[in-house]
Amino acid sequence: MARRRREALRQIQFPEGTAKVVQEHEPIMVSVRQKQLVERGNPLFWHPQWEEAYKTLTSCRFQLKELGDFIPQDGGITYGQVGRRIYPPQGTKVTLQNIPFLAQLRLPDNRRVNGVAYIQVRNLTRTGIDLYASPPRKRYIEEGSHNDPIRSRVEKRNLLIVRSGEGSIGRCIAVTYDPGRMNVDQHISKVQLDHLQAEFVAIFLQSQYGAKQIERMCAGVSGQIELDFDEFRSLLIPIPEDHSLRAIAGTYSHIVSFHDQGIQTKATGNAADAEYNLRIAEGMLETLIWQVEKLIKGEREEITPLLPEEAPEKFRNALIEEYRRIGELHRQLEKGHRRGRILGIPTERYPEVAEEIERVLRFVEATLPEGEG
Repeated sequence: MARRRREALRQIQFPEGTAKVVQEHEPIMVSVRQKQLVERGNPLFWHPQWEEAYKTLTSCRFQLKELGDFIPQDGGITYGQVGRRIYPPQGTKVTLQNIPFLAQLRLPDNRRVNGVAYIQVRNLTRTGIDLYASPPRKRYIEEGSHNDPIRSRVEKRNLLIVRSGEGSIGRCIAVTYDPGRMNVDQHISKVQLDHLQAEFVAIFLQSQYGAKQIERMCAGVSGQIELDFDEFRSLLIPIPEDHSLRAIAGTYSHIVSFHDQGIQTKATGNAADAEYNLRIAEGMLETLIWQVEKLIKGEREEITPLLPEEAPEKFRNALIEEYRRIGELHRQLEKGHRRGRILGIPTERYPEVAEEIERVLRFVEATLPEGEG
């Protein structure tokens, strides 16, 4: 009897090599060359669940590069001081100066020293920095102290990303203005980018095409979940045209503005107004991520401005309220989905949120002059 001809196995192309799908149903089985397993022997790393994201990235119309191509080799990524945290002594008074992250500390012995805003995982939200998430005596460290190494001082145009911790990893922001004196702890990476806007990178990493790559890097890891520097550099990122990058950066500035308004209001004790502005920022963020995903997928040609510059005040106010509603809807849906999640960011947009985003953008696009958006 002739030997039964073996059917060709479906192949999945990953950046690290090819995986052949031996069995499609659970338990899913894949075959990988032995030399590809030296670094990643866990089956979850080669799981077919990642196939769709990589296929979309490799087939999109934009040039695809590794994120490391835009990060200097020497000091391009770093994290804060490892080890114990040293805060100013109990009884220290803080005097704020001008905008956030500039402060002077008056120590119990009456010495005056500069304060450095100390950013920990709890202070890094998806829309910006919330220093007030820390108790008062843990918001600042003394300039030049153990927790204030120069290498991890935050600067304008940096990307900040949570690099470790289940349920937090992947959360990131772009620093769009001079933050004053600010440093990060050991669980946050400070990234310098050359020739690529931090705003776009922050949005892409929170899209399904960035988030799923990060989740894959964490798949099957035992113990502390962590995204190391080499893994971060290896993430694939599509590079849209300059006009799209400018549009994304411009829209991101609105997100930052509403976030900062919310935090400044929070500082005055007005929780209701703070939440109002923070939900607007969150709704705008989801709307911008949705547009970038569609851009990558080839289902949109342009980024629609969320707040058109020439729009009448009444119209802008109506749009702001719509983004608040989107942010509130997203927040409600997130409450039931955070438990057990590896990342601190969702890996896809909720259908209910996407439906609202589409409705609002159709409304905006209908009002734009021909050729815009």
